[in-house]
Amino acid sequence: MTSLNQVPGYESLTTEQQAAFEVTLDRHMGAMGLKAREKLGEVKEVSWDPEDECIIVQFENDWYHYTPDGTWY
Repeated sequence: MTSLNQVPGYESLTTEQQAAFEVTLDRHMGAMGLKAREKLGEVKEVSWDPEDECIIVQFENDWYHYTPDGTWY
């Protein structure tokens, strides 16, 4: 996996947003099986969405919203 600080957009997140992203990414990946993680691919970009108050996480093959409370959709 690419180091998170090398993911485009990571450095533009606040410290709190970075922490929420890291915790949620760990939980999200832990909830998936190996094949699902492989299909999803690596994180390619992250950005804060102020309207929805969540982090948009772009993977190689899909994207998710990560919320400050540690959930994803």
